[in-house]
Amino acid sequence: GQCRESLRTLKDLRNKIHPEEHQEWAYYRASCSLQLGGNPYAGKALAAELGGLWVAYGYYNLGMSYLASSTDIKRAVAALAIASDINPGKTRQERELNDRINLAAGAVYLRENSPDNALEFLKKVHLDSAVASQALYLTGVAYHETNNFRAATQSWVKVQSYPTIYRGVSEALLAIPYAYEGAGYVGQALDAYVDASDIFKGELETVAKIRDAIKKYSAQRVLLEEDSIAELEWFLKKDVAKNTPRATYYQYLMDDKAIFSAVELLKEMLLLEGTLDFWSAQLGVFDVSLKRKQRDFSVKKARLSPASVTTKVQVLDQRFQQALEQSERLQLPQRHLGIEEIERGLGDLRDRLARMDGMLNQGANQLGRQLDTSHKLNQRMSAVRSRLKRTTDELNSEMTAMVLQRLSDLEQTIMFNFERAEQGLIHIMEGIAESKADKRHNPLDGRYR
Repeated sequence: GQCRESLRTLKDLRNKIHPEEHQEWAYYRASCSLQLGGNPYAGKALAAELGGLWVAYGYYNLGMSYLASSTDIKRAVAALAIASDINPGKTRQERELNDRINLAAGAVYLRENSPDNALEFLKKVHLDSAVASQALYLTGVAYHETNNFRAATQSWVKVQSYPTIYRGVSEALLAIPYAYEGAGYVGQALDAYVDASDIFKGELETVAKIRDAIKKYSAQRVLLEEDSIAELEWFLKKDVAKNTPRATYYQYLMDDKAIFSAVELLKEMLLLEGTLDFWSAQLGVFDVSLKRKQRDFSVKKARLSPASVTTKVQVLDQRFQQALEQSERLQLPQRHLGIEEIERGLGDLRDRLARMDGMLNQGANQLGRQLDTSHKLNQRMSAVRSRLKRTTDELNSEMTAMVLQRLSDLEQTIMFNFERAEQGLIHIMEGIAESKADKRHNPLDGRYR
């Protein structure tokens, strides 16, 4: 919603940022232009940079934008070709982008009734890619359009190894019996429709279980937290397999931008909440330590008794004065008696006693102030944590509502496919019944045998 302002800011940053950041600069400038409907401006922003993953993603997005908003397929194909050329394709992320580029290019050529060209791109998609199920389904479509029935069904059968909610899987489940029926293999078509119907029915049950659990426990607990919920052990379990139910549905939900943003924000808030809990616990430990020090200080202060020490010093001072008077009467030399040293020692004792009394009072006050400061900090942190908890709960409620809506949309889609499978099954059964009736009919006398 701030794209115009972002474009102005990015324009001013062009000559201020580090050269290594120019790729990202071009990507974000192009993304803002695409959101504002300016495909040509996006192309100009990307053309300013020579290459790299960020720019490759930018050209891919440009190609997809052309496909969505224009009938000029050549520009879309050209943008996808540039994206493929400048993408190194070495890292996992770079390879995933190439898979998406090849899928998009294959889909374009299929739409343009050029299945052979489509196959050249679709076959390049790796089987471990996030878009592999879509690519395999479209590969089957391309083979089917070239009348290669065997290759088409083989490709569609491979799609069944992916989770049902992945794109292309439901379509492949319905395409298999349709192809069998069109080729005259009625028995295989009947079995394929039954299998598809059972798979859709099972997935509907899974969606219902997850939906009910999220309603009961919230999206935060089911999707983000590590709590063990007995009734959801099948869903929450961690396995070496890549496509566990939790991973599958998590990926499906994260494809929604609003849900993804909510989850990321909630994660940050939970991290902040954990940080507050940590420092609150640290302050609690500090409070206990201060109270123990305060208690020990009071005990030692009571034992020390400055008044008794003062009395002892006064007694020593009196004895010293008496000794001094006696030495003067006897006319004893003071340097042999160490009178000066005794006077300095008594003076030091008086000074230390005065300082000690001040330090005792100051120490008690300082411990009290530290306790008071710690208490106030705890109160402030508690108030902040309460506000953060309320905000987190509100966000969790909103996220739960969004997740439930997306699951509801998924449920409707699966139900629609389930009904299509059931209708296909009924259609074949009716066809079989009509075929048997025709065989029993005698065309000569119009009677049934």
